[in-house]
Amino acid sequence: MWYLSSGTQRHIHAGMASPQLPPERPYLPVHDTVALSGVVERLRQGEEVLAFFDAAVTGRNAAAYAEWLSARLTIGELQRLLLPGCDERCQERFHEPDAFVVLADLALDPAPPRPASWWEDWNAAMERRHQAKPIWFAGAPAMGATRDDQRLPSGSELVRVASTDPYWVHYDHVSRETLFQVASGPLEGERLVAVTFGHSPLLPGFAGALIVPDHPPARDPAVADRLLAAGWAAVRRGLPYET
Repeated sequence: MWYLSSGTQRHIHAGMASPQLPPERPYLPVHDTVALSGVVERLRQGEEVLAFFDAAVTGRNAAAYAEWLSARLTIGELQRLLLPGCDERCQERFHEPDAFVVLADLALDPAPPRPASWWEDWNAAMERRHQAKPIWFAGAPAMGATRDDQRLPSGSELVRVASTDPYWVHYDHVSRETLFQVASGPLEGERLVAVTFGHSPLLPGFAGALIVPDHPPARDPAVADRLLAAGWAAVRRGLPYET
């Protein structure tokens, strides 16, 4: 669920820009029974909180904020609503859980390495293997002016390496990022960070929605067409209200 505060408590809302990446995880007592906020209390009760918003804290216009939030929620739901399930093409085929495919060209930007504490189950070997080379960030679906050397082509296959430690997603209300290694195409071997969950700006969220679990029905051209049409409609609706 997405939780929009309507009570009197005033919670902190993370900015819409790229999050400040924490160098280390703060200490949190394992047996602490005092809720850090209303959202944490909901988590402890078993609710799934995807992101937390309170327009009053930021002083934003509530109607404009609601319009932006509606657009961002739409983008967050694209895969659940539009990706097809398995069909006869999936019979006797093992679906590798870390295999993904890009359904439309993506525009890439150079990205700094994330600190080790950013990734779940990170270790020194992964640090040496994946952080020592240039890393790209999926900033938006590609457009006509996107340079070829900053474009990840449709059909590129990716292997998921790691995702943001849930601590930061749940307690600091930042977007979850996923680190991929490109497994095919002109950028094979490169590393890619994409937003795959949470309340990021619209275009990075849309780019992340175009990276989907790889199985035959997802590669049908009509699937990409539907995702692009619905995603761009949401962007057009919400972008004028994004700050």
